Amino acid sequence: MTLQLELKEPGLWTDVRAVLDERGRSTVRLSSFSAPALAETARSDWGPDRGLLFGSDPDANLDLADVLDCANVHPHARQCLDTGVVERAHDAGFGVYAWGLEDAAGERSNRPATVRALADRGVDGVTTDTWDLPRP
Repeated sequence: MTLQLELKEPGLWTDVRAVLDERGRSTVRLSSFSAPALAETARSDWGPDRGLLFGSDPDANLDLADVLDCANVHPHARQCLDTGVVERAHDAGFGVYAWGLEDAAGERSNRPATVRALADRGVDGVTTDTWDLPRP
């Protein structure tokens, strides 16, 4: 299982890395809405795959993710369903991990169908607070 950590602001990477070093580096993926926080990890001599979180302007954010040398992008689930961001991201070499499932699905009962729809669009994974979703 991959642990996904969101860096909420710059200045956290040193402490996060110390904990990961102390506990053993498992499979970790970092994400952030903060370009400075992601840039900070890029300057480190070790860093897990990085991904830019975004909720708007997919084209500009795909360009920014490229500048930040991200391995992944994390667009909002609604963008994955309603735009061509998944295909454009894959064409650019990014993994795509959607967030905002709960918002995109609405009712809890709609979440499994929304996960399946995201899988059909080609997302590589979904970030969610819901643990009991079936695999698509």
